[in-house]
Amino acid sequence: MEWNSQDSQYSKYLKYYTLYLISLGKCQGKEILEAKEFLIKLISRFATAEEFPEEREIVGQLWKLYKSENPETPAELCLRCLISQYIKIQCHSLAKLYGEKHNFTVEDLLPLVLDSTDPSLNNDNHRSLTVRVMESFDGEKKSSLSVWVKILVRSDRELKRFLLEHGIEQVTDWLLLKQHSSSQLKRILSDFYNYSSSQIAQLTELLASYQKVYLAQIQAARKQINRERKQQGLRSSTTPYPAPNHQQLCSMAEHLLPVWKLSAEEVLAELQNLAQLIRNYKASCGKGITQASRGQGTTNLSVNTAEDEDILNVGDRQLLQKCLIASIHEVTEERFNYLQNKRNKRGKQFLQGLYFYHCQHVPMGEMAEKLGLNNQSQVSRLLDLKNFRADIGRRTLIKLRSQVIEIAQAYASASQLKNLEARIQDFLDQKIDNLIQEAQKESSISKNREMTSKLSRAICQYLDIRKGGK
Repeated sequence: MEWNSQDSQYSKYLKYYTLYLISLGKCQGKEILEAKEFLIKLISRFATAEEFPEEREIVGQLWKLYKSENPETPAELCLRCLISQYIKIQCHSLAKLYGEKHNFTVEDLLPLVLDSTDPSLNNDNHRSLTVRVMESFDGEKKSSLSVWVKILVRSDRELKRFLLEHGIEQVTDWLLLKQHSSSQLKRILSDFYNYSSSQIAQLTELLASYQKVYLAQIQAARKQINRERKQQGLRSSTTPYPAPNHQQLCSMAEHLLPVWKLSAEEVLAELQNLAQLIRNYKASCGKGITQASRGQGTTNLSVNTAEDEDILNVGDRQLLQKCLIASIHEVTEERFNYLQNKRNKRGKQFLQGLYFYHCQHVPMGEMAEKLGLNNQSQVSRLLDLKNFRADIGRRTLIKLRSQVIEIAQAYASASQLKNLEARIQDFLDQKIDNLIQEAQKESSISKNREMTSKLSRAICQYLDIRKGGK
């Protein structure tokens, strides 16, 4: 079978002899005549009269020739061209997924992973991605070269660092929670978020229950699968960690009982919230932001003070109450459902207790009789106000940060927004911390108290809305 550039299949094979390189900071494609002539001969050798060979067959043939002959043969050139095409495709895919929202383009990504026409730049910091693909790909096992390039592109150190600087962590919540120990989490929650000791204790226990229950089962299953794949001559599985199933969540909830009462659905929500806290922390670290610099308002985090404060105050005025009410709704309903599903069905008592405490200012000592409980200790355990407030604060912070950053995008330029995100996090951390501390302070007054804090008023507002909707 004769093949030439006029054939309808011609464009399909451009990728085998067009090499994409970075020249003067821009991606340029160049046809390699030697690779083109070699490919024409190769395809003519094993094409049939009916059809042209498919990609897997061509890659297999090129790989055999590359491995059996001098590495400087045209077979290597064809493979390098194809790899550069796959790298380019992956960069376009990442830019399409994240670029608009996180303020970067494909032109920002390509120089990180494509080879340069300047040889001195190809050895800067780490080996060429193309070289690493060529060294690690196993064509003899009939693997897909495009899939292998995708894996190496997305795990490239420089690319991952760039994406992290733009707030993108390319791992699932479940892998992210696997990668952090209890001691690391304690340090993040304490040093970066300034969480209380009780909040830290709950969240580290949540992580411990996840790793004890979920990871133990998943990793045991993966070991068995990978043993079987190895016997079949296949690579280890790289499929993402799946979300925990209902049975695993129930086991985690049972494991948490000494320190935290959660339903299976609540465990799932808290795990996702915890993963988001870790993502936010890692994104800030990727930008070189430390707790000290965040607290000091250093020059590198300052854009235009008046403009920054305007953005932050817009978010504060318009969104804090909305996010607070939404978080109160979520946390209250989760606790109501949990208590109502227990054998003694105390969900309604919980709601009544919240109303007595926050809206009618009834002391806990007087509340026991009204709720049909034996003593003040039972009321305290039922309401569990410390953890109730902490959960509301954590949910509000996550909701508020996301929405304030969306507002900031309308006010700030791309370069300003990158620095402004850290100031937003710092500002909101302080806002929510003040909110919770204000509520805790008024709660410590045992006599003649009025619950006038923003949190107490918001709880009353929600309870009134809830009562009106029933």
